[in-house]
Amino acid sequence: MLRRPRSVVYLERLLPGFFPRILSLPDSPLVWLALYFVMNLSLTLYNKSVLLRFPFPYTLTALHALCGTIGTSILFRLNPGYANPGARTLTSASPLNLATPNLNGKQLVVLFLFSILYTVNIVVSNASLRLVTVPFHQVVRASAPFFTIMFAALLLRKRCTKQKLLSLIPVVAGVGFATYGDYYFTPFGFFLTLLGTLLASLKTIITNVILVKPSASGLPASSDSISSEHGQNQSTFPPSFFSSLATLVINRVFPPSPSSSPTYPTKSLFNQPPIMFKLSFTLPKLCLSPLHLLYLLSPLAFIQTTLLAHFTGELDRVRWHLFGPGEITSPDMRMWLLLNGILAFGLNVVSFNANRRVGPLGMSVAANVKQVLTILCAVVVFDLTITLANGLGIVLTLIGGALYAAVELREKDETKTRII
Repeated sequence: MLRRPRSVVYLERLLPGFFPRILSLPDSPLVWLALYFVMNLSLTLYNKSVLLRFPFPYTLTALHALCGTIGTSILFRLNPGYANPGARTLTSASPLNLATPNLNGKQLVVLFLFSILYTVNIVVSNASLRLVTVPFHQVVRASAPFFTIMFAALLLRKRCTKQKLLSLIPVVAGVGFATYGDYYFTPFGFFLTLLGTLLASLKTIITNVILVKPSASGLPASSDSISSEHGQNQSTFPPSFFSSLATLVINRVFPPSPSSSPTYPTKSLFNQPPIMFKLSFTLPKLCLSPLHLLYLLSPLAFIQTTLLAHFTGELDRVRWHLFGPGEITSPDMRMWLLLNGILAFGLNVVSFNANRRVGPLGMSVAANVKQVLTILCAVVVFDLTITLANGLGIVLTLIGGALYAAVELREKDETKTRII
């Protein structure tokens, strides 16, 4: 009888206990934002430590995507109810009996393009770091909230209040002071850094669009097209990108009857204006759970980052690093890589949940505050020195984050009061 790898046994022991507890947390935006903050900060420092001994960012990203693929599959195996977009707390005592329909062609295209955006964002970020200094890279990335506001206005038709704009000024200025230093850069490096910031903001907006908040019943507001059980996914796992694509191809070759192959509704799920591009393209809104979106995206991201590592020659260097004459990577290092992938999977789950509850601008501000706290933690861990300008920047960023949170909370309370 063959023994299973220790990594598989470890994953099976960890996932059934830890991640279901995360998914069963209260539906408070503050709780999810705090958890996102802690895990994001931890993974940033962890990645820096890992990359010192395993300097292969594309392969490390592929490992994160692979852990996301395995992790979501295990969680869906334990409880298919995690695919329910309206389920806030799902345990073994609260299973879901609703069948999950396959995605249609337009939704598959959106998910595929979103996965490319995710991969390209990582590629551009890594490429820009080779051409500019880290302080300059962080300063440019600090402008992400302004790009988020721009994309929200263009794509979501959402206007930002004057109070929110004012609260962002100390955040961006604070990161500039906190990372004050050598701002040497090349024009192409500046272009790539700015492009990476734009892509990161766009990814945040698109994530917020795809993860449509469910109705009170936990179902899409328009569920006429999924009322029939014929053609729906009744298995343990929800339909993946590839299974939905295969179903779409089969249905095109062998057209079924109109009532036998329901899919997610392509119309807007709520009474709000559709997202229109200049070419009159309407972006479908999907009522997906955050874990289901991660289940759909992780295999695509793994394939794309693996191909990227292959065509850049990184995989050849990884083989030499892992299996070369010196065997540079020890078994302990392999375990650290596995734990790094598990933490990245947990951060993805928390990030998608927090994004749906907090909103894109709040996530961008949280990322900026995390950026400054990363500097503060690095000072303690790596025994660095903080100048007066750096200290002023840290204080300004924290004040700006607190101001934004206060403005956001007050506006939400005012909205609830008007509704009542």
